[in-house]
Amino acid sequence: MAPAKKKAVAKKAPAKKKAPSKMSTENKIKFVIIGQPRTGSTLLHTCLRQHSDIQIEGELLHQVPGEREERHFINANGKYYDPRDASADQFLDEYLWSSSSTKSCVGFKYFPYYSVEHSREKLFHKFSQENVKMVHIKRRNKLDLWASFEAASQKKQFAIFNGHEESNIKLEKIYVTPQKMHEHFNSSCKIDNKISEYFRGKNYMELNYEYLAKRTIEAVSIVFDFLGLNSVPVEIKMRKQNNLGPSAILANYEELEEYFSQTVYKSFFD
Repeated sequence: MAPAKKKAVAKKAPAKKKAPSKMSTENKIKFVIIGQPRTGSTLLHTCLRQHSDIQIEGELLHQVPGEREERHFINANGKYYDPRDASADQFLDEYLWSSSSTKSCVGFKYFPYYSVEHSREKLFHKFSQENVKMVHIKRRNKLDLWASFEAASQKKQFAIFNGHEESNIKLEKIYVTPQKMHEHFNSSCKIDNKISEYFRGKNYMELNYEYLAKRTIEAVSIVFDFLGLNSVPVEIKMRKQNNLGPSAILANYEELEEYFSQTVYKSFFD
């Protein structure tokens, strides 16, 4: 999920609190890849950044301070978000949207329910009012979403780039109560529903992981068009992790399948 760690030569300074820059951003297309982890956001990120007119950053508002400072900072200027120095919207205005980048399209990845919590509602309103283009990346199958996150956590590897080996850590089967899995299904569906209900409109598009993973080039081309850019050839620079599916990691897969067989979540076990 995360970009490669930057080699630190000297400690980067946190963003200082000051009035938003007066620099005009009228000609810039602002966009956000929004959703949940394990939905293909890193794959999309690596493809979009190959366009000469796109500046795309990682999870600038990651909930873990150390992650923001060491991994999820703005590559062009080394700035990272520190809530002690600026609000999230001030940080974005000053260091991302009003950056000196010559790129016409500027955006970042945002997982609102896995990011700094206090800024969520304010940012939703800001994105809507400022006509920020929202690319909502989602995974239809929430059981696969759970299994992918659990497998990546166990293997301590959230992405495999070409030329890199997959972790050889063996997956351990775990028991998850039906109630706990039900909570996951409800929560992840609620997150996607809230995002789509809030932003649905001309500046919003949904991109399903299942489609992105199978037809990457075609899917990325559609995103380019949504951003108002010409399509360009892209290279797929990462590969899918060797995840054998939920049954390979759930000790009680059959129990869960039976439990959900008469519910709206039955299809997750197909």
